[in-house]
Amino acid sequence: MVLQDDLVADIRAVLYLLWGGVLFVLLIGCVNVANLMLIRSNVRLKELGMRHALGAGRGRLARQLLTESLLLSTVGGLLGLAVGTWSFRLVGVLGADELPGGGEIVMDGLVVALTLGLSILIGVGLALVPIISLATTDLHATLRQEGRSGTSGRRTQTFRNTLVVAQVSVAFVLLIGASLLLASFQRILAIDTGFRADHLMTAGVSLPPARYTDPPSRLAFAERALERIRALPGVVDASLTSSIPFGSSFSNTVIRAVGYVPEPGESLIAPSRAVVDADYFDTLGVPLLEGRFFDARDTTDSTPSVIIDERLATKFWPGRSALGQQMHGDVEITDDTTFYTVIGVVASHILYGLVDVPEPIGAHFFANSQRPLGSPTFAIRTEVDPHGLVSALRAEVAAIDPELPLFLVQSMEERIAERLTPRRTPMMLALGYAGLALLLSALGIYGVLAYRVTQRTREFGIRIALGSTTRQVFRLVLSEGLTMLGVGLGLGVAGALLLRRFLASQLYGVRATDPLIFVAVIVVLGGVALLACMVPARRATLVDPVSALTYE
Repeated sequence: MVLQDDLVADIRAVLYLLWGGVLFVLLIGCVNVANLMLIRSNVRLKELGMRHALGAGRGRLARQLLTESLLLSTVGGLLGLAVGTWSFRLVGVLGADELPGGGEIVMDGLVVALTLGLSILIGVGLALVPIISLATTDLHATLRQEGRSGTSGRRTQTFRNTLVVAQVSVAFVLLIGASLLLASFQRILAIDTGFRADHLMTAGVSLPPARYTDPPSRLAFAERALERIRALPGVVDASLTSSIPFGSSFSNTVIRAVGYVPEPGESLIAPSRAVVDADYFDTLGVPLLEGRFFDARDTTDSTPSVIIDERLATKFWPGRSALGQQMHGDVEITDDTTFYTVIGVVASHILYGLVDVPEPIGAHFFANSQRPLGSPTFAIRTEVDPHGLVSALRAEVAAIDPELPLFLVQSMEERIAERLTPRRTPMMLALGYAGLALLLSALGIYGVLAYRVTQRTREFGIRIALGSTTRQVFRLVLSEGLTMLGVGLGLGVAGALLLRRFLASQLYGVRATDPLIFVAVIVVLGGVALLACMVPARRATLVDPVSALTYE
C-alpha cells in the first residue's frame, strides 16, 4: 500500500476528480433517460389503462415496464462497451499511458462484467420511475380523459423539472472544474523556462567504464562526438551535460560558500548540480549575467571553476558580486578539500519541472573539461525539425564507437510535454466530460419544455383565441425554462464552491473561485440552455387556435 500511495501521490486528487466526472456524466444521462421514460409512460397511460381494464394487473404492467427498461439499458451497456473498446485508441493520444498504471489499461472480463452489471442496475432503477408513477395513477380515470394521452399531474411535472434542475447544476460543476483545469494548464504553459526549448534535440549515451577507463578517454570521446555532430547539416550548435532540463538525472548536492554565515536554524543548502561543457549555456540560450562561460582555460591542471545561477548567487552573496568567490562541498575543511572559484553567473532556468517538481535553491555547474562525464546527454540546437536528424545523429555516434547506443532521444518540447502529461490528460478528459454534460443538459431542458408545449397545446390555443399575443405565449414558455435554469445555476454555484477543496492542489496561477471563470461558465451554460428553451417556446407561438380547440 505504501508503494501504491507513492505512485499515485501526485495524481490521486485528479483521479478522484475524473471518477467524479464519470459519475456526474452518468448521472446526467440517467436523469435524461428517467425524464424520457416518465414522459413515455405518461403518453402510454391510456394504453396501460386499457390493458388494465382488459385484465392485466398492475404487477404485470410493472413487469412489462421493467423488461423494456432492462432491454434498453442492456443494449446501451453493450454499445458502451463497443465504444469503450474503440476509445482505447485514444489512450496514447491523450497520454493516459504515461500515468501510473496507464499502460496496463485493458478491456478484460472484469470490466465487461462490471459494465453490464451497472447497466442492469441502472435499468432497474430507471424502471422504478414509471412503475411508481403507474402505482399512484388511477388507470380507470385515464380512459375517461380527453386527448390523445393522459395528462401529467403537478407532482409529476415538478419531479421532471427537478431532474432538469439537477442536470443543470451537475453540468455547471463539471464545466467549472474543466474550465479551472484548462485555465491552470494555460498558466503553466506560459511559464518562462529560462531557456529556448524550440529546435532543441536531446540524446543520452553511456560510456562503458571498461573501455573508457580514465578522464582523458572520456574527454576525447566528447570532443570527437561534438565535432561530428556540429558538422551535420541543420545543426546550429551542440553541447553536453550530465543533467538535461526536464530529465531524470539531476542531483542535489550540498555546497558551501566561503564566508557565508547561515541563519540560526538554517539547514544546509543543496542546490542542483550539473557538469556541462563550454557551449552548454549558448546551446540552450541561457544568458550570461556576469563573468564568463567555461573555455580553454578550464583544464584539469587549472584552478577548479564553477558557474552558478542567479538564485544561488543572491542566496550566498546578496547585493554584491559572486565572481572570484570560493565554494566547497565538504562538511569540514581539510587538506583534501577542493575549492571552486566562481567564474560566472547565469540566469536562473528551470531544471526539473514547470510546477509539479519543486526547484531547489539555485544551481551550480562544473566544467566537463575538469570532470569528464561517463554518461553525457547531448543538447543539439537545430535550424530544422530536430526529429529529422535522429538517424544522422545515431550514425555519427556509431562512427566513433559502434557499440554505443543512444537512448532517450527526444526533443525538449517532447520532454516538457511528457512532464505535463499528469495535468494535460485529466484536463482533456474533464473538458470532454463537461462538453457531454452541457449537451445532455441542453437536451434535457429541450425535451421537458417540448413535451410541456405538446401537453398544453389546447391551453395555448385558448390563450391566443382570447387575445394573448405570440410574444406573451413565447415569454410564458421561456420563463418556465429560465426558472429551471436559474435554480440549476444557483445550486451549481454552491456545488462548485464545494469543489474548490479538491481542485485547489491541482491549480496553478488561478483561484478555485475565479470570478471570470464562473461568469464565463454561466454565460456559456446559460446561452446553450436559452437556445434549448427558445425552440419549444417558438413552437408554442405557432399553435393554431382552431386546430388546438379541436385537438384530440
